[in-house]
Amino acid sequence: MTVRVRLSLRSEEFELGRILSVESPAIISLQTVVPIEASLVPFVEVQSRNQESYQEAVVAHPSVERFVAIEATTKETLYALDWESTRDGFLDILRRSDASVLTASGTGRRWQFELRLRSHDGLSALAHRCEEVDMRVELLDVASNPGLGSTAQFGLTALQRETLVQAVKEGYYSIPREVSTQALADQLDISDQAVTERLRRAIRTLATNAFMLPDEDRQ
Repeated sequence: MTVRVRLSLRSEEFELGRILSVESPAIISLQTVVPIEASLVPFVEVQSRNQESYQEAVVAHPSVERFVAIEATTKETLYALDWESTRDGFLDILRRSDASVLTASGTGRRWQFELRLRSHDGLSALAHRCEEVDMRVELLDVASNPGLGSTAQFGLTALQRETLVQAVKEGYYSIPREVSTQALADQLDISDQAVTERLRRAIRTLATNAFMLPDEDRQ
């Protein structure tokens, strides 16, 4: 049974985070990681107010061999990064734990990773290896055997899923609205306030996990 894990750690905890964490405010997404011998060549999507100074700062890092813009829009730039990945203890832990990186995004201060591991034993091994080197990793979400498109993939609880499905089914999100929260509450045998809170949390969880929003963007 595979395990999908979402975790968070400070940029200073791992080499790639330190490389991409510079003074310029930026939102960074790791698009693809291609193993080439002992190194990694990731494609990095960066949203920054000053791309030129950001690029110069990354290139100046001693572990970086090349940081080249591949394509750009008015909002973001895609870079290819060549660097000495063997210095990165966190990525080494991921390799040793046989973890696949599904998504990774961060800012100057903190990163979130979504991983897939083969079992809960693999997750335990990953956590133990982080503890051995005093690496502070925060576990945000764990889902067993998530399928493509399943609600488990987005971190919804069973009660959140039940309430959200019922709301959609009954037309709560239709225009015009076809059912009230009180009517949903009666159907689910809970209070009107509980319906409102479940829906709010479900939408927040769904949006956060679907789009992997950085911590700073959460309200």
